[in-house]
Amino acid sequence: MQVVDPMSFPASRPFSAASDVIHVNGMREMHWHPHAAEFGIVLSGTAELTVMCTDGHQKTARLDKNDVWNIPRGQGHCVVNRGSQDLHILTVYKADRYAGYGLSDWLTHVPVEVTAETLGLPVDVIDHFPMARRGFMPR
Repeated sequence: MQVVDPMSFPASRPFSAASDVIHVNGMREMHWHPHAAEFGIVLSGTAELTVMCTDGHQKTARLDKNDVWNIPRGQGHCVVNRGSQDLHILTVYKADRYAGYGLSDWLTHVPVEVTAETLGLPVDVIDHFPMARRGFMPR
């Protein structure tokens, strides 16, 4: 992921952006942006975008080259590469800085007992979750 925001490129104020390359069979983990909505475009490849809506439902869409999307601020979402080549996407945020929180960040930075109870899993399973921020991972 390459990020540009006013800290690295002052002329971008009040926007920030990220360019992601997701390899074949890879995914950008479920995450959300607390400061801004996400606007994105597929530059190459085929994506499957899933958004976890605030009403408890999820919506999944297949996106091909030049398809665009808008995800409201704070709504969880993930992107999976469903094609046979690398997926390249560009996302833009109307915010002074890029900010995103991944599911693995949340799961590994709240008390283990809370995560275990929420997911209905034993504490020893939660203890094996990776602590390092991943962001992108093989499927």
